[in-house]
Amino acid sequence: MFPKTRALLTHEEVLSLLAKHIPVTANTEIETMRYAVHSLATKPHAPASLKPELLELGITDFEAVQLINRPPKKLVDLYVVVEEIEERLGEAELEAVLKKLSPFAE
Repeated sequence: MFPKTRALLTHEEVLSLLAKHIPVTANTEIETMRYAVHSLATKPHAPASLKPELLELGITDFEAVQLINRPPKKLVDLYVVVEEIEERLGEAELEAVLKKLSPFAE
């Protein structure tokens, strides 16, 4: 039913896959799953298309998904998500990440 590849997906990508692979039915379980994903995907989030740009800045795949699903407003928000941030990213990279994602934050 779903592709066999393993990947980290943003809320937006999960919603897209569900819409593509699961037909509309009255099945309660599927409808509940659709509702849950839709409610998450409609919250403020950055576009999934920013993921490659974040990876180029030194953000890991897992961190990129978290940052896209919950865009940071401030630098302190990055410290919560990005491991060993001071060792891995310089000030320029941190500012670039914030500049890309903060317009999408709540």
